[in-house]
Amino acid sequence: MKKSKRITGRIILYLSLFLLLIGVCSTAFAQPSTGIYVEYVYAPPNHLADPQTPAEEDLEIQLSVLRVGGAFPLVFAGGKTMLINQFDLRLFNVDYSNWDPVELGEDKVDKLYEITYTLFLLQTLSPKWQLLAIAAPGLATSFEAGVTWDDFRMEAALGAIRVFGERFSLGAGLAYTRDFGDPIPFPFLFVDWKISPKWSAFGLIPVSANITYNLSKRLDLGVIYELNGDLYHGDPDKWDVDNPQLEYTIAVLGPTVQLHITEWLHLKVDGGWAFYHNFQFKDGDTVERSLDLTQNFYVRGGVLFGM
Repeated sequence: MKKSKRITGRIILYLSLFLLLIGVCSTAFAQPSTGIYVEYVYAPPNHLADPQTPAEEDLEIQLSVLRVGGAFPLVFAGGKTMLINQFDLRLFNVDYSNWDPVELGEDKVDKLYEITYTLFLLQTLSPKWQLLAIAAPGLATSFEAGVTWDDFRMEAALGAIRVFGERFSLGAGLAYTRDFGDPIPFPFLFVDWKISPKWSAFGLIPVSANITYNLSKRLDLGVIYELNGDLYHGDPDKWDVDNPQLEYTIAVLGPTVQLHITEWLHLKVDGGWAFYHNFQFKDGDTVERSLDLTQNFYVRGGVLFGM
């Protein structure tokens, strides 16, 4: 009985944690900004949407994320070949209120780490056509049981872009991503549109999109949409199952504000609301439990040294 309670506690812990991510982790296919950046994210304490026990009713989980990284462009062949190398390190800190060790177990994970390298390639084939390629290997782990092959992940995309002029490009392709939980191939649509001198839009649909209004030389306002997901592997000795996996998908929408202090120094603040989230704890392909939290918001602030 105690073992079963500890298993339940771990399932609640991990599923609740990733439910709180509501857009915190930028998708690997989001539009990169070149330079060095630091971001901090806060998601307030939240309850389970459908608690099954008194301990679950009282439990609250609060998340904060520190993200540091950089993206650096390389240009070859007179501008026909552009490579952007992006490095990301994220540290997830988790705090708990009303954790019942009898019902939920003694062990709690309070830190998780995510390390990702993303390579963007934009190759000009002709005045009208470009090739887009993205590769994003990474590592997602708590480092509690060392690093195994199951902690590594890989995402990729390949597409063609039709250039209709300086203001509009439209493309399509095929992506292999974990944004829907299990890694699957799916088609995507690329849009880069300078709507007017003040308005612009960019998207790799369905995983990310943004619309921006240039209010002044120093200030941009906009709306962002992000779809995030992944498939995480746990330590079998701690989860008490043979092949523990967490599958999740979250979609958010919210406003964003960017202040351009100088040409090379930028401040950005955004927030959002989760309008779709799906989480499952699995032993291999077998679903052991599905859990949701009540809908919540997040606030993200960052500094970019670059363009």
